[in-house]
Amino acid sequence: MKSIISLLLIGFLAFNMQAQQVLASEVTPQIEQQVEKEVQILKNKLALTGKQESLITLKLKNFGVREQEIIKSSISLEEKKKAILALKQNEVLEMRNILTDAQYNQYVSMILEKNKK
Repeated sequence: MKSIISLLLIGFLAFNMQAQQVLASEVTPQIEQQVEKEVQILKNKLALTGKQESLITLKLKNFGVREQEIIKSSISLEEKKKAILALKQNEVLEMRNILTDAQYNQYVSMILEKNKK
């Protein structure tokens, strides 16, 4: 039984590492630049820890690649807008797993303020 669990764990870790490598190869210089800019703003406004900064950088790169995939897809413009909106909402929700409650509340306020402009 332990050997089956060990094999499953090793398989999961290998798959996860492969997925991250694929992601790294798909990150364009534009995505990289945008993520660096966003992370710097979050770092300054939310006083991120080093671990939070790393996690958010990876998360934002992932979302950037997914957004580019949506943009390049052959779906209608209206469907692209809906998909990107859903992706952005998911991004905000996933930040909840990285930030403290106080940081998350400030992050949401920043997003709302940005959307007003």
